[in-house]
Amino acid sequence: MFLTHFHSDHIDGLGEMALLRWTGGAHAAPLPVHGPDGVGEVVAGFNRAYEQDAVYRTAHPGAAVAPPSGAGRAANAFAVPADGTAPVVWESKGLRVTAFAVDHGPVRPAVGYRFEYGGRAVVVSGDTSKSANLTAQAKGVDLLVHEALSTVLVKRLNEAAAAADRASVAKILRHASHRRALRICVA
Repeated sequence: MFLTHFHSDHIDGLGEMALLRWTGGAHAAPLPVHGPDGVGEVVAGFNRAYEQDAVYRTAHPGAAVAPPSGAGRAANAFAVPADGTAPVVWESKGLRVTAFAVDHGPVRPAVGYRFEYGGRAVVVSGDTSKSANLTAQAKGVDLLVHEALSTVLVKRLNEAAAAADRASVAKILRHASHRRALRICVA
């Protein structure tokens, strides 16, 4: 698993993903989780939260189905690369994964990934603004998976939140709309 950053909507499936991989495949090693520095803290938190569940999962179907050594997640941290660089963060059986810095301010760290296999390439930007670094990493790829947001829809949601006297929700939506509008203008 490759994490771009640590917003809750980008990590909330980590518990179930590891559980399904472990019990569905009788894996004897934890799920490798790659990400920028800080991934160790995220993984440790998930491992602690699922610690008791792992005991139950092994006890019920047995160690042949759920080997105790396969429970959890294993963090593989790397430093956020400098702009213009994209070091290899994982490589196996012809699949090569590089990471590169992205602009998801004020969220730091934040990275994107380039996956290359069999002469094909895919870039996943995560939540990010367009930047020269992202453009360089996406050059020549077969597929770019990049953030998109409808400013018209966010504006309507903002207006509905304000009309419902939901000031905090309206403020969050104004911030999102403004940041995305700036991103579109500079893109």
